[in-house]
Amino acid sequence: MLVAACGDPASVRPNDEGAAAAPDPAAVESLPQTNSVAPSSDVQLCTDEAFIGSRGSAQPLESDTVEITQWVDAKPDLFAGVWWDGSLVQWVFASVDVEQSSVLIAQELRPDLAYRVEHVPRSASELTVLQQRVGTLAAQGIEASSGQRVWDALLEIDLPILDEPALDAVRQVFGDNLEAICVTGADPATVPPDGPQPTSGDGWRLVADQTHHGEAYSVNVALNAVEYESLWASLALDGTPPYVDFATEMVIDFGAVYSGSCPEIRLDDVRFDIDRSLVTAEIVQLGGNRACTADANPRAYLIAVDRARLPAIPFTVSLQGDCSYCDHQEVTSLDGTSSPVAALSEFDRAQILAAGAAARLSSEHSAFDTVDVIEVVGHASADGFVNFDDAVALTEAERNTIVQALGSRSVHFVPAAFDQLVAAPGYAVISLAEPVVLNGQLSITTGLWCGNVCGTGGADAVERRDDATWRITDPVGPQWVA
Repeated sequence: MLVAACGDPASVRPNDEGAAAAPDPAAVESLPQTNSVAPSSDVQLCTDEAFIGSRGSAQPLESDTVEITQWVDAKPDLFAGVWWDGSLVQWVFASVDVEQSSVLIAQELRPDLAYRVEHVPRSASELTVLQQRVGTLAAQGIEASSGQRVWDALLEIDLPILDEPALDAVRQVFGDNLEAICVTGADPATVPPDGPQPTSGDGWRLVADQTHHGEAYSVNVALNAVEYESLWASLALDGTPPYVDFATEMVIDFGAVYSGSCPEIRLDDVRFDIDRSLVTAEIVQLGGNRACTADANPRAYLIAVDRARLPAIPFTVSLQGDCSYCDHQEVTSLDGTSSPVAALSEFDRAQILAAGAAARLSSEHSAFDTVDVIEVVGHASADGFVNFDDAVALTEAERNTIVQALGSRSVHFVPAAFDQLVAAPGYAVISLAEPVVLNGQLSITTGLWCGNVCGTGGADAVERRDDATWRITDPVGPQWVA
């Protein structure tokens, strides 16, 4: 926040202990707004109004940024810092002694430098000493972060919540220097109260809630039992899918996101916006404002929703309705499909096809250094073969992923015309079928041809690794060998 406010990352010196990467705005529902509640007059609320003049499109030379920042940092007893005023296209030196600073700038920096010197009441050294007290707030249960504000030489302390316990802790720690600090934090009135994950609400009930499962920012819909089983398998969820009455319900997977350092999110409600033909999740971040790491961890919320509450078809399902980086799915029918093809993302599908091809080759004792891959994805037959009726062409991303998975082998993509293929030592042809749910497991059927009486095939189960890639596990269903 401070970096965004001052416009110059070199101008803010965060507290090493409290500072962390800003939370990914996509990871959670919008956090409570800061600066919406004014604390008691003895503790001032941070404001950026005096810094509006820093805004502008002009940017300084990178060489100037490095040189000037290092020069100022070497004089922490004289300067609070330096920042770039883009609106006036000049450097601004924040100093406790304007006259002395002006003399030094004229003597030691290049003569054509565009700048001005502004007086501030504290130096960087003084702010650093003051900043060391922030860590003591933790002893009172207040996990705060802080940063030195260059433009007005205040220590900005970011509190999770601007409530009286937090403000009392600040008064105790900084009571003799309240004029040197300001605070930010969430308005207590806007912070969701702590509490367990609700299991139901108006028109919905929670079917599954599993961390490290699913796909971040995504939504999926299951309209019948076949799609539900397929969705459960494709998300690699633990356990057995709970019962859903698809005569009166449908299932929505909301792929939420959370920071590893701030995992306390909660799905509080499902919103049915009839006027906008929109169904969304209300997911909140607990604990107020905090500095959270920017890692995006998935959390799968599977919700059974009452069909009677849905908007008229067509309607859209989204994690957040106005989210530009979130997945949106349009529902044009409530009948669903009887196809057993799993609801997979493009990334998951490519990973599974590639893993199937690599596993089929590695399962053989022969060394195949030249591999042709059938250029279309077929369908698994009941006896473990790949049928190419109504096949779908491999995408460029799928081809690239397969080539990468097959390592140093020479790989080509060919039509499904086995009568035109000629067997040769070290040569094999790989066939791939659509991933399906078989015996309750997500699986892929593959085949290997290496001559008229040389080949093998069948289905293998696949499972998602912790790093979101996929691996082949055990054979499932009929297998064949020639």
